[in-house]
Amino acid sequence: MKKEDMLVQIYADFGSGDGKISTGYPIAKNRILTARHGLYDENGSLAQSLEVRWFYQLDKGKDKYDWQAAEIIDCGLDEELDVALLKYKFPDLIDYDVRFCFKNPGQKFKWESQGFARAGKRDGERPPTPIGGETYTAADAADWLVLTEKGKVEVPELWRGISGAPVFKSGSNELAGVIVECPPNHEAIRLYATPLWKLADNEKFRREVFNAREQDWQQIHCDLQAILTDFPSLVNILGKERGCDSNSTMTDLLDALLNTKADELLKCCESAISILRKAKDPAAVERGKALVNYLLPILFDPHTVDLICDQARSGICRVEVGSDTVAEIVMAGKDGRSLKYRPMAEDKAPVGVYLLDSPSSVHGIGKAGWVSEFKRQIIEDFARLDELAVGQVQGFSEGDKLALAADELEFCAKDGQTRYYFYHAPKDAREKEELSSAIEELHRAFAKHVVFLECGSFDLTRKERRDINRPLKKIFKTQVEETL
Repeated sequence: MKKEDMLVQIYADFGSGDGKISTGYPIAKNRILTARHGLYDENGSLAQSLEVRWFYQLDKGKDKYDWQAAEIIDCGLDEELDVALLKYKFPDLIDYDVRFCFKNPGQKFKWESQGFARAGKRDGERPPTPIGGETYTAADAADWLVLTEKGKVEVPELWRGISGAPVFKSGSNELAGVIVECPPNHEAIRLYATPLWKLADNEKFRREVFNAREQDWQQIHCDLQAILTDFPSLVNILGKERGCDSNSTMTDLLDALLNTKADELLKCCESAISILRKAKDPAAVERGKALVNYLLPILFDPHTVDLICDQARSGICRVEVGSDTVAEIVMAGKDGRSLKYRPMAEDKAPVGVYLLDSPSSVHGIGKAGWVSEFKRQIIEDFARLDELAVGQVQGFSEGDKLALAADELEFCAKDGQTRYYFYHAPKDAREKEELSSAIEELHRAFAKHVVFLECGSFDLTRKERRDINRPLKKIFKTQVEETL
């Protein structure tokens, strides 16, 4: 589904026939983001009832897309942010796909959205109004992301109902903010949005949104303590890196690590491992690597991992991952395991153990030949034909062999060893459609037990190379210094 298809209409009922219409958008499993003030009356009292509906899904003729009760979640958001999170069980076919702009871009950008503005009302209905324009550059501490809207309404009151509308970077699924206000004195051509980076450091919000994996935080604490116990040199360095003082406990350090963003964790561990290498403490270095292997899949962009958890059931995950190295991180997050990288080639970024290599093209060219080779490679690696009598094997069809391979792949996935393939989609529309059809065929053949990850944008690849791949190369580099 396109992001526009996922728009949510919200109705807050205050009794006595009074009510408010506002806009919302799904950002995680059973979670809708909206503007807070649309859910409260002028006295600050929460509506007597809240209902939501999927406006663009109503023509499907199913009641489950029409008005359904929802509830507001207290996830520690400051009231001044004017943002709220609703909880409601989504229908099965709702396919949210959002990336969060949790860092200030530091420059203006084009934006687009839709919302249930009063200006669009006709025939007693209030259908979504498409809007868009350009932002102003915002300071990190700014209260709002200021939007200019290329259209114009006659008076600010006609924007009512647009509150809660998502602010997407134009042409993408990257969510940058939530519209909350039309300021006076600007001829109704400006809107204010709460930027997403104002929510980034709110632990309750992040856990509420990124909790599809239902992390066992108590178990994670125990595992981390087991990794760090008996290595005081590593603990002391990590404590200093994370701002823990001399009175801090192990629990304080673990909490600090779990509240660290992925790129910051890598910087912290890269620095610690560098110090330990110079101190010629190889055992502590290995524990530092183990910490990275364990913790990085937990901390890395949980929304991307949750998308993979949700979409892996279909076998094809169209998420924005920019490199082989990060593909292993998100798949480890999906499987709930530590990172498992292959031995590193000289000056190469690490590649996951469970990544499927591209098959050789010895049986023809084109997508048909590629599909044939992919199946052959999977059968060779996973059909386990060596366990069967030779006569038996000769009587098996390709379909029989693929069924055996699919069984083995299913066993692997249940053991937290899901195999995955990382591919780059061509820019040419025809070639892209041809590749998509080929992958659909493969995922049917393997009973959905191979996950296909589509490569993201160049900007994302570049960012991963800088923030993730390069620090990991330094952390896992060959142990020359440790043997001196």
